[in-house]
Amino acid sequence: YFGSKLSEFGMERAMALLGYSTGTDASALLLLRIVDPKFKSPVLVEMGLVIVVQMFTIIPFSVCIPLAPYIGVSNIVLIMSTIAILSLLVVFMLIRLQGKSKD
Repeated sequence: YFGSKLSEFGMERAMALLGYSTGTDASALLLLRIVDPKFKSPVLVEMGLVIVVQMFTIIPFSVCIPLAPYIGVSNIVLIMSTIAILSLLVVFMLIRLQGKSKD
């Protein structure tokens, strides 16, 4: 149902998102392989970009959370909030640049 609501490559994107939400990147790749056996759709590249964007949030969490007893919870919350805002800004800038390149 949700895949049919997307304009292009709806089924492929829906399967990749289902794989991400129910498991890991490997699950997403396997589900994408079912609907796109030769990986001809651009969804595989989009999945790679998702992993790059996830690095901006996963690495700081991995480094900062063990330091929480030494830094303090309020400082950790401040650091994580800043990282989340910066990550969102990067994503919005990428979306905006993609929109300008289509014009």
